Amino acid sequence: KAQHDPAHGLSVDTRLHLAAGLGRAHDLHEGGADHVGALLERLENERISPGFSQQLDAQGAHLVVLRADEVHLHQLVKYLEARGVRHIFGLCGHTNIAVLAALSKSKQIKFINTRHEQVAAHAADGYARATNKASVLLTHLSPGLTNAATGVANAALDSIPMVVIAGDVPTHYYGKHPHQEVNLHADASQYEIYRPFVKRAWRVDSPHLLPEILEKAFTLAESGRPGPVLVDVPMDIF
Repeated sequence: KAQHDPAHGLSVDTRLHLAAGLGRAHDLHEGGADHVGALLERLENERISPGFSQQLDAQGAHLVVLRADEVHLHQLVKYLEARGVRHIFGLCGHTNIAVLAALSKSKQIKFINTRHEQVAAHAADGYARATNKASVLLTHLSPGLTNAATGVANAALDSIPMVVIAGDVPTHYYGKHPHQEVNLHADASQYEIYRPFVKRAWRVDSPHLLPEILEKAFTLAESGRPGPVLVDVPMDIF
């Protein structure tokens, strides 16, 4: 019979496995709830998102806990593949490098790496015009967003569908003036730079909202009068 850890609400069986930050499984044959609590505390201290994906096998004997950011990265790539996305334009930055790592495993999507975000934005603009489908632009925060702004605004004025996915600082750095964040008068508001010319700008504040926002973003970009939209994602949610 499974035991329960009241502090964390987790079922603990004799074969409980947790895939921790480095991806290694920890076999807790005898430890039980104390080991679960200790590992969860470690994950929290390492700033790993607590939105775990929990799965039981047919006998209910194994609980697999995956890093939420890893789960959402693969969900993002699979979603883009399902939408028929073949090319993504952009530039690498520390806030989106995890996305590029996940994209490197895709056999369908090719990342077009440019030397400047404005070049990537104009390339995505031209690609959308040629394919008559929403293009995808991947940018870094602050300087990446501002560099790409001219190309995205050009797409907006010509009614060209485009989905801009931008990395942002981790949520726990909001208001602390981390590296490259544009933040003078409001915390975590740099994505609002795009509000005057995109159809809508979202900031993903919770991991479970990412799939819903992506679906809304593509639908809005291609419907009515087409145009670009922005999905701003903190790097700890990626």
